[in-house]
Amino acid sequence: VRLFAVDLKYGIEVSVGSALFTEVATTEAEAARLLAKLEELLDSRGRRMAGRARSHALSTAEPLMVLLIDELAGLTAYMTDAASKKQVAASLSRILTKGRAVGIVVAAFMQDPRKEILPMRGLFTQTVALRLRSRDEVAMVLGDGLADAAPAHRIDANEPGTGYVIDEDGSTVRVRADYWPDSLIRSVANEYGVATQSYQGPAEN
Repeated sequence: VRLFAVDLKYGIEVSVGSALFTEVATTEAEAARLLAKLEELLDSRGRRMAGRARSHALSTAEPLMVLLIDELAGLTAYMTDAASKKQVAASLSRILTKGRAVGIVVAAFMQDPRKEILPMRGLFTQTVALRLRSRDEVAMVLGDGLADAAPAHRIDANEPGTGYVIDEDGSTVRVRADYWPDSLIRSVANEYGVATQSYQGPAEN
């Protein structure tokens, strides 16, 4: 597994565990370049798989690529350069549409689930609703008619990390994420991290 991250909040969220990541983008320009590299890898793997396999076989040479995006709205709604914003939206949409088949997955986090903030919201196949503000927001995140079964808008402020997900069989599941202090993240990064290195793009076979 190789981890990549986009954290436009100056890298604050991921910098503590930066040794776990192959590459971290903390500016709009870096984010656009990282997404372009992953899109290039998407095409390269797809061309090699065509006619040979329908699902990607993970290996040390071609590991699972996981892209973490903290505050997704920074990419989809608030980028200052219009051309970069358009490029990022196109790259991210392609990765979300085709990436899983070739071993590239995206985990993104945001506070505002409105369609105007995240136009490609429907391309995320699995969603988790933490504490939300209204029934409408529950519908935006989990789907229409789920506010009663998964009342994320009623989660108490004293229950951080609590949320709802929709299981594969369609049932709702209440979950809670563990809280990791900075010291634990540093410890894990020191033990399991690798030297941060820039991913230069896929090799053509």
